[in-house]
Amino acid sequence: MLKTVKTSTANKTRGCAVTYRSGTNDIYGTCPASCALAPEQPDRTAKSFDQEYFDAELKAVPKGGRAFTYTHYPPELWQDKLTPKTTVINYSADSLSDAVEVFKTAICTETDAPVVTVVPPSFWNDTNKKSKYVDGAPVVRCENETTGVDCINCGNGNPWCARLKRNFIVGFTAHGPQKKLASNTDKKGGCYAGNGNCAIHWRATLNAVKVPQTDGQKLLQFIKELPRGTLVRHRIAGDYGTDLE
Repeated sequence: MLKTVKTSTANKTRGCAVTYRSGTNDIYGTCPASCALAPEQPDRTAKSFDQEYFDAELKAVPKGGRAFTYTHYPPELWQDKLTPKTTVINYSADSLSDAVEVFKTAICTETDAPVVTVVPPSFWNDTNKKSKYVDGAPVVRCENETTGVDCINCGNGNPWCARLKRNFIVGFTAHGPQKKLASNTDKKGGCYAGNGNCAIHWRATLNAVKVPQTDGQKLLQFIKELPRGTLVRHRIAGDYGTDLE
């Protein structure tokens, strides 16, 4: 199930086109069971990787625009598909150590795998801390957290998360009602999208009227209707899985 929004009014994504994706029976139905932020119950998560939807999202870039997203599926499933003309996919690492490992591996193998991760508030030491090195890898705090800039204006108009070749890890500070759980790598759960306004949109996606189109077909039609130069944030919530076998 896919929900599309031509112009977001949310804080970070204001002015972007955005989408939400859920399973047919559960909002977590497209998320991999391996995701550390997903619920404990594996039967709520995806059964398989939805190749058709992935291929569509990869191509879902507006004319003259850019598109980016995040996934908890491992880079080996998709990193060799990325090009300067496709949607930029960021690997959302389950832990800081995982993020550093993937970041260093991508550099050593000269592959593209932009990496982000969630860190606890204490990671930055104080509210003015913007970056630090972890085992030689630079981790830079999401610009929205330090300046209030939105995605469109991030990176002086070159959004960090929309950069295919990025020489740093983007760190998002755990936030929302479950931020303590989100920053605890020893326990499952803590997804930011499971509560608050984001959850309202996500649940509405689950309850949307079913259409004969696949999610991939609906997405590509949506992209064609967007104004030239649009910045798209794919999947504010949801991932590349499917809950149908």
